[in-house]
Amino acid sequence: MTVSQPPEQASIRIRRAVDRMRKDLPQLSEIFDAFQDLVAEQAALKIALPPLNVTELAVDPAQFLDGLPLLRKEDFSVDCDYLKKSAEWLLPAMGKGFPSISGQLEAIEKALHECDSATQGLMPIMPLGTDQEIEDLAAKLKVDPGILKFVMLQLVKPFAAKRAESVKPVLETLSWQKGFCPI
Repeated sequence: MTVSQPPEQASIRIRRAVDRMRKDLPQLSEIFDAFQDLVAEQAALKIALPPLNVTELAVDPAQFLDGLPLLRKEDFSVDCDYLKKSAEWLLPAMGKGFPSISGQLEAIEKALHECDSATQGLMPIMPLGTDQEIEDLAAKLKVDPGILKFVMLQLVKPFAAKRAESVKPVLETLSWQKGFCPI
């Protein structure tokens, strides 16, 4: 069982780990500088999220043994309120780590806070979206499609990690023998 820690402790733990890696791999300092705050804030946000209810998770043991993971991308969605909260935590870190895209981050943040019809399209698109859907949404928001995809994936990462963590008890009752993640 994992011992819960305050979000601030998770952030500190990540920052210390990155600092150790920076000493061992100084040639990657620019990458560490860009991602340190983002990864630290993602860890803190994941801990701050409430536990997810997975009691309704229906698992067919035979399909699971055949390789069907517990959580399918098709079943994964994130609501606008979560995206707003995630943006509040993570966009400042992205702006610090990636200052050259700050204008596009502001456009994405504005769309998330307005939660207009264009933004509502983010929920079904981001985990599964086709390149065309992402390009269409990026055009509506007037941002680069690659940046939109990167930002949205970073925003949903803590939620996805929390969801994966929440299904661990279900895994204890099942057998998995495939070469990829059962979640």
